[in-house]
Amino acid sequence: MVQPKQSGSSARESSDSHAAEPREDRLLAALGSLGALLGKGVAITADRLQDVLEEAVRRGRMTAQDADELAKNLFEIGRRQTQDTLDGVRRAAGFGDALPIGGYDDLTAAQVERRLADLDDGELRAVREHERRNGNRTSVLTAIERRLG
Repeated sequence: MVQPKQSGSSARESSDSHAAEPREDRLLAALGSLGALLGKGVAITADRLQDVLEEAVRRGRMTAQDADELAKNLFEIGRRQTQDTLDGVRRAAGFGDALPIGGYDDLTAAQVERRLADLDDGELRAVREHERRNGNRTSVLTAIERRLG
């Protein structure tokens, strides 16, 4: 795994001619943070999860409908956590969209509304202005106004 460069003076003194620019430092720090987050998580493949749920249904421990709903919910949570983590890394590194929600224009209104909960007032205002100029979706604008109070 890529580790961030040390910020101490000895690391800088050893290669003044190759000193990292601030953006590179932010990127390396963000990647280090991403590595730490991934180290705290658990990775289960979709195939393995499906196998386990099918086994639970076969043994009568849950209904097929409950297994399908659980899988759907777990996959959605995983997608959301992945997107939130990537958005944070992009922001920390100074890359990506000016908006606090990465890939904003490709998201449905419901996906945008779910991500609003993690934004501060300034970020909500930026999303509101972008939404007004582009999609102008009533449900998104209403959700933003509700959050802003």
